Amino acid sequence: MAAQKAGNIHVHDGVSADDFIAMRGARDATLAPPLLILPSLQVNIAGGELPPADAKGRRFLRMPLQGV
Repeated sequence: MAAQKAGNIHVHDGVSADDFIAMRGARDATLAPPLLILPSLQVNIAGGELPPADAKGRRFLRMPLQGV
């Protein structure tokens, strides 16, 4: 455990909470959103349940269209 903490670039002795927050904020600002965030949010908000099936037994997740 001590070796992992010593080699961790994000959390080690001498890194304050404010330094960590600033470092992660700068890093996260450069990342694209996760590809499956919208479908996972839909299922998580529904308590892990998939949408109800249609008449043919198919289930659909809704995806927003941007720029249309």
